[in-house]
Amino acid sequence: MFVVSSVAFGLVHWNNFHGDIVAMVPYMAAGAWFALIYFWSKNIWQNIATHFFFDFVQVISAVVLFFVALFNN
Repeated sequence: MFVVSSVAFGLVHWNNFHGDIVAMVPYMAAGAWFALIYFWSKNIWQNIATHFFFDFVQVISAVVLFFVALFNN
């Protein structure tokens, strides 16, 4: 189930990369990490929180880069 859930996590993000399997490998690795988090904690909320903070960091980084580019001129 570890491999199945890791591959499934990558495939769920299929549309992010227009079906490019190689580009989904890092997402499959993230899926493996989430599987390990669940294995260690036995708590799905730990995975949900980790996924939320992973996405939150990406959004904040994009906003910061936007403002840096905006005020850099």
